[in-house]
Amino acid sequence: MPVILKQTKTDFKPLEPGTYIARCIGMWDIGRQESTYDNQTIVRQQVILQWEVPDETSDDGKPMTISAFYTASLHEKSNLYKTLIAWRGRNFTEQELAGFELETIVGAPCLLTVVHSDAGRARVGAVAKLGKGMACGDAVHPLSTDPGAEIPEWVQKHIDNSVDNSPQTYKPAETGDAPSGAEGEADDDLPF
Repeated sequence: MPVILKQTKTDFKPLEPGTYIARCIGMWDIGRQESTYDNQTIVRQQVILQWEVPDETSDDGKPMTISAFYTASLHEKSNLYKTLIAWRGRNFTEQELAGFELETIVGAPCLLTVVHSDAGRARVGAVAKLGKGMACGDAVHPLSTDPGAEIPEWVQKHIDNSVDNSPQTYKPAETGDAPSGAEGEADDDLPF
């Protein structure tokens, strides 16, 4: 039986292409995810990062958000490694590479470049350190490390589909206290 796919239309308004001041509001460990490309199946530990863009609001008046999937790796060729280097504005130390707490990025401000795919879908093109004198307002959406913060339904679906998802084998990353992200935060004070 043939599989027929159709492009679906939604009323969802994506962020326009451009560079925005943003704040990371979420980091979720979604477990080991299986994907197939060019007839080759691979399994990778993945995380989702989410940012809010204070100067762009959705119909409900809240800042718009955008997310990106990353392989949970600090290998020098990984996208997450390259993103964190640009965001921090510096390389990792040997000590950081031996055990970096990814949760420390939640609450951290950045410059976020949004690009569109050929289908018009917004995606994160780059993340960089805020320039001198730039500031990002406080987060409006709850930070994923806040006590009682709920995991969004769409993130939970990815967790549910992880290769290891069973009560005995899947354990999400532990979270700690998130930085406050006060308005006017100095660009050299990134918690990571």
